[in-house]
Amino acid sequence: MKNSLIPAVAALLSCLSAGCASTQAVRDSSANTAQLMRQVGAEVERFQTAVQVGDSDIAATVAASQVNDERYRMWLNQQLRFDSAAGNAKRLELYSQMKSVSDSLRADDEAFLASKAKIEAEMADLLKPLPATGSKLTKAVDALLVLGQERSARVQFDEALEAWKAVVASTKDNRDKLKKASTSP
Repeated sequence: MKNSLIPAVAALLSCLSAGCASTQAVRDSSANTAQLMRQVGAEVERFQTAVQVGDSDIAATVAASQVNDERYRMWLNQQLRFDSAAGNAKRLELYSQMKSVSDSLRADDEAFLASKAKIEAEMADLLKPLPATGSKLTKAVDALLVLGQERSARVQFDEALEAWKAVVASTKDNRDKLKKASTSP
């Protein structure tokens, strides 16, 4: 018991002596950094919103274009049927040529969309969306603000004592686990 008390007292004394006060320059710097981090957080959120709005606008435009392309193809097919029924050979031949060109353009579009999807998938792997930073940034700001505060010797002592108690409790838990593991078959 006596041998384990000496390292514990030494750990407490080192924790207590480590709790020195921050200089005014450190307090000012941490307060300024916290303020800048708050500003960055708002800008990141605005940027993420702008990207999402832009992506949805692009998706809506592409969808509308695809619907218009399908309408045109449907109209062309209707014209082919009408002229075929009416026996208009010259117009039927012209529409057939137009349909052939339209079908080849559609095949080109589909090949392009497949290539584009592959490129977008590769880019998505490279450029993943920015993660939500709100809570992490808030924690970092809070930690910096603590550095920016002048704390009394009593508060520093209490914090060091709490840290020491946590170390002692963790050490005891680990010692108990080791003892239990060594007695287990």
